[in-house]
Amino acid sequence: GLAIVPFTTTSATKQAIIQSLQAAFENGLIRVLDEPVLVGELLSFEAKRNASGSFSYSAPDGMHDDTVMSLAIAWYGLSGPNWLVS
Repeated sequence: GLAIVPFTTTSATKQAIIQSLQAAFENGLIRVLDEPVLVGELLSFEAKRNASGSFSYSAPDGMHDDTVMSLAIAWYGLSGPNWLVS
């Protein structure tokens, strides 16, 4: 009974979902479990401004951002325009 909505990660979609997740944290709309891997990845996640003025987001070299991206996609799915309940 779940609607499956594909999500393609590009630099533009990554920027949008990370900024949405950031706003959710800043506005107290989301809280996460005190899970060491997730918290560690959230704390080390970086934003860098590109020459074009846009941002790129990633984990530092040698680290991972899988749980951050999973959380960002999940938040987008729950709060974005594609959220459907069937």
